[in-house]
Amino acid sequence: MAARAFLAGDALHAEATAELRLESDARYAMHVLTVNAGLAGFPGCLGESPEYSPLNSTWVGPMAFIAAEGWDALRPHPELESVAGSDTVAFQWSVGGCGAGIGAYARELRPPPADAGVAPGRGLRGALFVIGRRGGRDGNPPALFVRESSSFGDTGPARELVEGIDSMRVRFRLPGNDDFVPAHQVGNWNDVLAIRFELRLQSLQFANLRREFGQTVSLRNRPVVIADFPPAGAPGPGEPDP
Repeated sequence: MAARAFLAGDALHAEATAELRLESDARYAMHVLTVNAGLAGFPGCLGESPEYSPLNSTWVGPMAFIAAEGWDALRPHPELESVAGSDTVAFQWSVGGCGAGIGAYARELRPPPADAGVAPGRGLRGALFVIGRRGGRDGNPPALFVRESSSFGDTGPARELVEGIDSMRVRFRLPGNDDFVPAHQVGNWNDVLAIRFELRLQSLQFANLRREFGQTVSLRNRPVVIADFPPAGAPGPGEPDP
């Protein structure tokens, strides 16, 4: 009886530990995704340009690059293949961003350096997230990978971040649309206001232990008005005011 009780308690402890591991992995994966989403679209010119609003951290001038872009089964990535049922998403932000334009206050957002004549330190950095398998082998568990990109020539290979992420769904919020839509339904990536991440994790120790996690991030490079995100309890579009 003592042996059976010990084994039963040991099994419960192992399962509880595995569930805590899932939650810890999910928090880390969401942290990395949301930090990079928060950087997306940053023009790198705080305090230098009238097109940059310091009150709401929003770039209100013309965008010189795509801040966030996604791919799914109906819009596959041109190079990377994600695990079936998973999406791929990439973010970009400027480094050193703004330079003097025409006139006393005019500024222009610097694109990536086109030649050696562009001032050093100005360009784009980015991160692409995809669900893959180590070494591309089907026998390895799926994991979240990131491939960091740079216009400075130091782009590296994709590296594994979190193991055991069974799938990643990425949805996008567009102006005038209350729903988040998949990547293949986005017509203009400069219109994206917010991103919804949905992760499903599976325990590497217990095959039947799965958990789903979700989080929404508003892109800082997009002007957001109260009508886009009404406060809790406020009536939605077309709804009567209680």
